[in-house]
Formats: sequence, structure tokens, C-alpha cells
Amino acid sequence: FTGLLGAAAHIKVHDVRFHQTDDPDVALVEERMVAALRCGGHYENRLIIRVTFCDGLLAELYEYYGQHAHENMLRQIGAVTS
Repeated sequence: FTGLLGAAAHIKVHDVRFHQTDDPDVALVEERMVAALRCGGHYENRLIIRVTFCDGLLAELYEYYGQHAHENMLRQIGAVTS
């Protein structure tokens, strides 16, 4: 997401949902990310983030996101040419 942060005029997160799992130290967060790109393009993607806690604090975040939407964004900002 480093390329997105530099290329975005603004980023908004919508539809955030928190899902507890059977493991009290693991939760899932679902969200929709929308960005207006400085080049005039648009980025929208859905993400699932596995959140792991240790002693009540965030220990790890692991993101799963739509690969095609991310590749399209990289093409729009010129980071990928094929």
C-alpha cells in the first residue's frame, strides 16, 4: 500500500465490520477502501484484516485484499506497465 499512500489525494474507509472469532486473541475486520488518486484515477477495494492481540494489545495485522483492484491502481499511477 505504500504506492497508494503516495498516489492518493485522499483515502476513505467505509463499511467497517468487526468479527470476533472463537479465539479471543484473533478477530477479523472487514472494510471497503476508496481513494481519489492524484492522477485523476479512482481506487476501490474490499479488505479483510486478521487482527491478533497479545495481552490486550494489537500484536499483528495481516491484510487480504482484492489483487485485481490493486493491480489496476498500480497501472493508473504508472508503477506497473503490463
